[in-house]
Amino acid sequence: PNVNLASFNLLGSHDTPRFLTLCGNDKEKLKLAWLFQMTSIGVPSIYYGDEIGLTGGKDPDCRRCFVWDKSKQDGKLLRYIEKLISIRKKYPVISQGNVYKFDTPSDDCIVLYKKYRGNYAIIFINRGDDEIFCKIDLPKTNFLDAITGQKILFERSNNRIKIHSKSGKILISERL
Repeated sequence: PNVNLASFNLLGSHDTPRFLTLCGNDKEKLKLAWLFQMTSIGVPSIYYGDEIGLTGGKDPDCRRCFVWDKSKQDGKLLRYIEKLISIRKKYPVISQGNVYKFDTPSDDCIVLYKKYRGNYAIIFINRGDDEIFCKIDLPKTNFLDAITGQKILFERSNNRIKIHSKSGKILISERL
C-alpha cells in the first residue's frame, strides 16, 4: 500500500504560531497554502480556528479560544476551505492521484499534473503579483474548473490558460 496516502499534512498546530499570522495576515496566501495542502497527497488537517481566520503568535497565543460569534468569524475563508474539502472528497484524483508531472512556468507559479484511474487533474498555484499564462500540452480534453464550475475545452496541444495573480485553479478532466 501507498503509505504516503496516510501522511498527516498540516500547516498549523498547537505548537506553532497560527498560519495566518505566519502569512502576515494575508488571507490570499493562506488560501493558496490551503489549495496546495488540499490537493497534495496525504491527509490534510486544519487546526481549529484557522478556517475562520483566527490569528495568534507563539505558544500559548496560538491556543486562543475558538470564536463562536459568527459575526466575528471570516465567513469567506470558511466557505473557501469548505469548497476545497468538498472538491477533495468528490474527486478521487485529487486525494489519491499520483503527481506525474510538476512544472514551474515562473518563480511564482507551480503546476501539478495528477492522474488516478484514467482521470486527470491539473492544479495551478500563482503566488505572484501578476497574472500568468500557463501552457498545457494535452490532447483534446474537456476540463471542469472545480472551484468555479466553469467548463473548459482544450481543442489542441499547446493551449494556454490564464491564472490570475495570487490565485489558483483545480481542473478536473471530463471524458469526451
